[in-house]
Amino acid sequence: MKRQSVIHVRHKLSTSERRTCNVLGVARSTMMYQRKGRDEDALRHDIIRHAKMYGQYGYRKIAQYRKDSPMIRKRSNAPNHVWAIDFVQDKLINNRPYKMLTLVDEYTLQALAVNVGTKLGSVELLETLYPLIIKHRKPEHIRSDNGPEFVSELIRCWLQRVGIEPIHIYSGSPCENGHNERFNGTLRNEMLNIN
Repeated sequence: MKRQSVIHVRHKLSTSERRTCNVLGVARSTMMYQRKGRDEDALRHDIIRHAKMYGQYGYRKIAQYRKDSPMIRKRSNAPNHVWAIDFVQDKLINNRPYKMLTLVDEYTLQALAVNVGTKLGSVELLETLYPLIIKHRKPEHIRSDNGPEFVSELIRCWLQRVGIEPIHIYSGSPCENGHNERFNGTLRNEMLNIN
């Protein structure tokens, strides 16, 4: 806006750039600025396109994720495309803790597994995944948080061997694993809290 004002005044009054900038209180460097890279219209259209694809994010998060595109949530487009996995933790009536490993197919929203135990780690995760892959076919991706069970060397190597690409959600963003989080919330509300 300031730049256009200087150009307009210079054109109407035939004054020098230096004098016009001085009178209007505009830094002369403003007149020398050259925009680099993409124009703003293309950027705006790109952000709108991503906002339609990833509706749960605002423009700031989309702009941030465009810099680091693997972080953008990969949407499931067929059965066995993306499986979402997470843990639910609770305590028994005697105060003893236990965990539930939940696994959901993001496309069909089918709960493929709910594994319960007092100790669930990487080994138990593999024991849950292996029969599911035999029964349903292997998924292309498995989405999880960055918990130690999901990022362990054992799991990482096994996933690589069988050809499944892990998707780890952005730290502190459980909404990126929304299908599994919703299932876990329903499981807690309709079963665990009642019993």
